[in-house]
Amino acid sequence: MKHIADGRGLPVLHLDPSKNPVAGTVGHHPPLYHLTSALLTFWIDTDDADSLIWHNPHCVAGVPHWPGNKNRIIHLDTEVFNYHGTALAIRILRLFTVLLSGVTVLATYLIALEIFPHWKPLALGAAAINAFNPQFIFISARVGNDAMVTTFSALVLLGIVRLLKRGATRGRLIWLGVTLSLALLSKISSLALLPLAALTLAIRAIQQRSVGRLIKWGMIVFSIVLLIAGWAYLRNWILYRHPLASNVWLAAVGLREPQPSLIELYEEFWGLEISFWAVFGWMNIVIDEIFYKLLAVMVRLSIVGLLVLAISQFEKFKALQRKQLDRSNLLSLLLLGLWFLLLFASLLRFMQIQTGAQGRYLFPAIPAISIFIFLGLSQFVPQRYNGMLAGVVGGALFLLAVLCPFVYIAPTYAKPPVITAEDIPAEAHHLDINFGDKTRLLACQLDKKVVRRGDPLSVTLYWQPRAEMEQDYNVFVHILGRDEEVIAQKDTYPGMGSYPTSLWQVGGVIKDTYGMYVLPESKAPSRFRVEVGVYDRSTGEALPAFDKDGHLLHGVTVAQGKVTTQQEPHYSGGTPVAFDMAHPFDSAQGRQVSLTGYKVDKTEVKAGETINVALYWRAQRKMEEDYTVFVHLVDEEGTIWGQHDGQPVNGYYPTSFWDQDEVVKDKHAFVVGEDTPPGKYWIEVGMYRLADGQRLTIVDQDGQVLDDKALLSEIMVKGE
Repeated sequence: MKHIADGRGLPVLHLDPSKNPVAGTVGHHPPLYHLTSALLTFWIDTDDADSLIWHNPHCVAGVPHWPGNKNRIIHLDTEVFNYHGTALAIRILRLFTVLLSGVTVLATYLIALEIFPHWKPLALGAAAINAFNPQFIFISARVGNDAMVTTFSALVLLGIVRLLKRGATRGRLIWLGVTLSLALLSKISSLALLPLAALTLAIRAIQQRSVGRLIKWGMIVFSIVLLIAGWAYLRNWILYRHPLASNVWLAAVGLREPQPSLIELYEEFWGLEISFWAVFGWMNIVIDEIFYKLLAVMVRLSIVGLLVLAISQFEKFKALQRKQLDRSNLLSLLLLGLWFLLLFASLLRFMQIQTGAQGRYLFPAIPAISIFIFLGLSQFVPQRYNGMLAGVVGGALFLLAVLCPFVYIAPTYAKPPVITAEDIPAEAHHLDINFGDKTRLLACQLDKKVVRRGDPLSVTLYWQPRAEMEQDYNVFVHILGRDEEVIAQKDTYPGMGSYPTSLWQVGGVIKDTYGMYVLPESKAPSRFRVEVGVYDRSTGEALPAFDKDGHLLHGVTVAQGKVTTQQEPHYSGGTPVAFDMAHPFDSAQGRQVSLTGYKVDKTEVKAGETINVALYWRAQRKMEEDYTVFVHLVDEEGTIWGQHDGQPVNGYYPTSFWDQDEVVKDKHAFVVGEDTPPGKYWIEVGMYRLADGQRLTIVDQDGQVLDDKALLSEIMVKGE
């Protein structure tokens, strides 16, 4: 639009996208919206456009349930009351699209009233469904050609219905030709209107039994189309050797690989349906699931109602009753349905070559969809209550539409709150870590200390800027589980993409929450730790971190917690069913933990070979300390010939993280000493406190101390 408004005409595109004079993938679209927008805004100085377009490099488009980074653009507070330059041009164009959408709603009302002139509640109900569709409102308030093609498609449908109902006068034929031309100049999805218009003329000619009139009407309508819209498609052919310039578009976006079959596309229908009603932003902001389900119920009820209506009309036709639908009404409804099917078929083809089907692509048929939805629902209530039905359906959609900006959209784009140090919750893990001379991390708080695999986890960091920053630094929050595996992470601008560091002001404390999901395949159970850092995205260079005494920190761990499986095995009075173990065994260690079983991979070895032992511990109560497990190979004298000492699960699941009655599988491996003589040996295990070497003791039911170790399998060491 700016390219045209600046007097440079329509852009000429290249098969090499890098050479295109305009960015994005809409340069191949028919030009009416862009020409109109340029005409509305050419008098405005938009040289500040680049200063308003601050891209968020971490934006995640098309993934609704991905936490954060929903914003494609970094928004500034100065945008709110900005009424000059590019901001003014955008506001004018948004108002223009709102006006176009208002015409669409009016057209929906008039189409319904044209088909059923004595059924005003139907027209009101259909118009309300159209007007208060939250997605329709969202699309109507943005700059884009969807509103224009929707409006002119609606006007084409109005012309078709009037032509069927009232006859093919010259004025109606001109209306059809002009609106069809304007739709074709708005977006190529309107091409499916051409066969619909031709079929309408054919039906009317058949009714009058006149081939000559069909030819005459066709010449009037399609001559207008060629005169008004033909030049744009001819230009494409001359420049790109394709009337739709699809080759240029595909060169920019690429083909979907592999291309799904129609059956495989069925899996994407739910996303298509919900985005018809309410998926905002860059297809990444959704509403609560309950609303989608209620809308789905409404649609399916309407389909059932339409089937009931169709069956009843068929029965009345057979009985030659008078109350069957007028033939012109029936033909009008059939053509509306056909338009939806044609548009849907073209959308299916689009979905085969491109990912990301969006419900807005069905908006050119929104008058038909809205009419059919209300017509179907009306079959379930007496006709005298149709006005009430229109009020209920329209009112419910209106309330949802009002709810969406305040509950879903605005909070998503909101910057993190700035608080005082005194407002930091007492239960947060208080820190004092400086990252260079730029910012200070005062505290960290997890929304949960225990998280299951695949579940969400939020980490809140409390930053105190120490100096204003010109650089936009990235923050990384890594959740490290067993074997230092990254089981969840977030690398982003602060504020989950909404509050870059160059916008930070010295003085307050920024409450910055990072949401993420723990990998479903994470190793569990395990302790996890939260590691945080600040770095320059362009160079990858991290800001050095120092503790409060000025000591350099290598790896900043700010919190820790526990990751579990969906359901941890717990003791049930016998062998835990979740673990298949050999040698069930019970040996209470100091009334804190029991060894409930074990596995040894071999009982005959040679010196120098490795023995693998799996121990199955049951926590008898919540333990406050982290104990070390010892696994020794001993002879009759107690001499150790092989051993492994370490905290459970290679140190990644300390005993202080165990829940009462939780059963933990703990693997250890040790090498039989090279100088071990042949003979009989035993494996002994136990636990001790690393600080002083104090072992947990084995006690009987009366509390009497029996030993400080448990003997397991007999091992035979063979000679060479």
